[in-house]
Amino acid sequence: MSDDIKLRFDTTGVDWAVAANVLKRAPLSIREPDKIQATFENSNLVCFAWFNNELVGMARALSDGVYQSVIYDLCILPEHQGKHLGSRIMKALTKRLNTPSVVLWSVPGKEKFYARLGFNPMLTAMALVKDPDYEGLPVLGLGIMRFFGFFQVQPCRAIARHG
Repeated sequence: MSDDIKLRFDTTGVDWAVAANVLKRAPLSIREPDKIQATFENSNLVCFAWFNNELVGMARALSDGVYQSVIYDLCILPEHQGKHLGSRIMKALTKRLNTPSVVLWSVPGKEKFYARLGFNPMLTAMALVKDPDYEGLPVLGLGIMRFFGFFQVQPCRAIARHG
């Protein structure tokens, strides 16, 4: 039961190699531990799920604190999935974010989970991505999504900066 799992909202005690393994096994993505640490430590809000002092899930969010927030990297070890832990983490994050708009990326197949939490599909989401196969994107990143027809991504061209 997910009630046995404690949620913490700081990075204290996180072994970033273990966090990388959680992301990989969830499966969400494959990332280097030092980059995971940087993304979580640079986020406005983090949530880590602990079961008997073992990291079993996590998520993070960015927010302007007034209008908009975005949630990233919700992932839970497979053996802890299906026990409402994802819902607990999402509810805890959205409550703490307390903005009228919260956006997230969903990997294909997880849309129903987020819909049960009140999230709706967006009609005009767009992305400017230099490398559609970049390792920092979810495991079903833009390259794979493009292959399955979810995205039509064009390579970025250099943009001249004025000023």
